Amino acid sequence: MKRRAEETQETPAQLINHVQSGASAAVQMEFPSRRTLAKVVNRVWKACASAPALPTDRAEWIGLVEKIYVDGTFSLSPKLFQQVFVVLAERSGFVFPVCYALLPNKSQASYTRMIQLLCTAWPHFKPTTVSLDFELGLINAFRTTFPDAEMNGCLFHLVKNMKGKLMDLGLVKRYNQDAEFALYARMIPAVAFFPPEHVDVAISELAPELPEELMPVLNYFEDNYVGRLRLAPGREVSRADPRFPIAMWSVYQRTLDGDGRTNNFAEAAHRRLQGEFGVDHPSLWKFIDGSRNVQQARDVDYWAGNYRPSVSTSAT
Repeated sequence: MKRRAEETQETPAQLINHVQSGASAAVQMEFPSRRTLAKVVNRVWKACASAPALPTDRAEWIGLVEKIYVDGTFSLSPKLFQQVFVVLAERSGFVFPVCYALLPNKSQASYTRMIQLLCTAWPHFKPTTVSLDFELGLINAFRTTFPDAEMNGCLFHLVKNMKGKLMDLGLVKRYNQDAEFALYARMIPAVAFFPPEHVDVAISELAPELPEELMPVLNYFEDNYVGRLRLAPGREVSRADPRFPIAMWSVYQRTLDGDGRTNNFAEAAHRRLQGEFGVDHPSLWKFIDGSRNVQQARDVDYWAGNYRPSVSTSAT
């Protein structure tokens, strides 16, 4: 109801009717009185009325952005460049690209340089949440520049990495043809839905249930995302530090909060560019012109209120 009060011009009565009509009878019985709900709406309106003045340019506006999604793609890069990197911002329910960067490689130094240039162009750019792939150089570059920001690993890429391990082991055909085997395989990255403090127990209980062929996949997952069990000094059993801490890839709290669990906004941005270019690895000039065309169309959609993708909550 608070979100609807911020985004529409409906009266308190209309807002309350809309919320109550969409709730079950059991939930409706728990609602506060209509008078109390009307006060909530009025408080939201008052907060909106006292909001800061609208920014006058992009450099000022970017300071309002808290969540960003980042990702790179290789098929769209012109010659001389290895990847096209996109930065998307989430603001008031909208998620849209704010920067395209042509990078020569995937090194941490290149990522750091790109972020430095962004901070120079946008002095107020200080995201609090960064959703990204499991790439150490990329993670370290953002973490070094924004040490207080929360790094969120993409669930889609977590599952994708698991499937990559299946491919390395020659198990993809069985995964695609054996539904029960595929279900067991998906149980491994599904521990991302457990509370972080329960992941250790979940892995321990899952291990004896898996087919023997999936044990190398589980070992890979433990090494990179959970930490292998080890006998510490004093004969205590503990886990080694993983490459990617549980807090980074766990989607438990994100799911409860209704936040995005995947980075698929970036994938959608790549597809839109691909549709404009019509070819892989366009010329530099075609890339520039095509990017402008796509962004102009997106700006029109944004100002018309037609471009509002829902937050993705799945990982195919």
